[in-house]
Amino acid sequence: MDNHVSEMKDTEAATADLVEVRAESETSSARRRTSWRTCCSGFLRRNLLVILLLLSLLLGLGVGFFIKFGTDLTFTAKEISYIAFPGTLFLNMLKMVIIPLVVSSLIAGMASLDKSMSGVLGLKALVYYFSTTFMAVALGILMVMTIQPGNRQETTEIDRSGNSEYVNTADAILDLLRNMFPPNIVEACFRSYKTVQTPIMMTDDQSEMTGMPMTTIEGTTMGTMGTTPEPEVILVSKGGYQDRSNVLGLVVFSCAFGIVLGRMGPAGVPVKAFANSMMETIMRLVRGIIWISPIGIFFLILGKILGMDDWVTVFSQIGLYSATVISGLFIHGLLVLPLLFVIFTRKNPFAFIKGVSPALMTAFATASVGNAVDPEL
Repeated sequence: MDNHVSEMKDTEAATADLVEVRAESETSSARRRTSWRTCCSGFLRRNLLVILLLLSLLLGLGVGFFIKFGTDLTFTAKEISYIAFPGTLFLNMLKMVIIPLVVSSLIAGMASLDKSMSGVLGLKALVYYFSTTFMAVALGILMVMTIQPGNRQETTEIDRSGNSEYVNTADAILDLLRNMFPPNIVEACFRSYKTVQTPIMMTDDQSEMTGMPMTTIEGTTMGTMGTTPEPEVILVSKGGYQDRSNVLGLVVFSCAFGIVLGRMGPAGVPVKAFANSMMETIMRLVRGIIWISPIGIFFLILGKILGMDDWVTVFSQIGLYSATVISGLFIHGLLVLPLLFVIFTRKNPFAFIKGVSPALMTAFATASVGNAVDPEL
């Protein structure tokens, strides 16, 4: 009898242990499911905009290719402009906030810097900018010399339609300096200065008067004099304003204004508060515009695909060019810049890239579509 009671107690204890183990297992499974759901929902909340941007790109490509090759529908240029109209509105919204965002953020940022740090930070930023620009230019030249995207077809097959723009190095540098210090800061919001090289044909009578290669104070000769005078073409520099925002001049003015404002002390507090409030207002407006960007990107991609007629010609002309540009961007963005980050900070660059990945993806999606539709972006 005692043995039977002992066996029953052992059985009950084993059953209780089994029930406790099962309960713990179920609790652990529930915790894992809850943790997995929490992780997924947190990831979706943090990266919802990035996911929507990628989906809009893929959806625009898919719908465009399906309509182009899977149906017999044809669209006129006017109809395509109607299809792309929501995307055009999106680009207009982006353009609308560029200048207020740049000016307000730079003034507020420079005004909030410490007096002793503003000069050091500005010098470091200048050195970093010129260094990375030089590296990018050198990498671009190396990629072009290696891949040679323009050397893949016969000379007779090259489409030479369009106008060639002559560039003078000295005029380009002078234009850069002129735009850094615009005479009218309001005009700089919508106009910038540019010198254009205009070719002028010289007559035989004018050529016979010199007996040597002709030059002018503002231009250089494209041609030489021989025993039999031939018409010569000289380039004459003529400057003027174009209908394009002078962002460089606005940046220089905003930085100088912010530095002076930060050193004014109590007298500059009202203007500083206004700049901070303006920046916060524009940032909220930008966030609202960015959240409707998937709709605009979808219609922009769809309109561009429907507007292309000869796909073989398009891809043969820009295929290697696109590969060269994308390869250079990936090398510069994933090798050169992270290497500089490691050298100067001794930290993991990819952790930093992961932290700013939503901003990078938003910039990539909006800038790539904007450049495809409107190069001035």
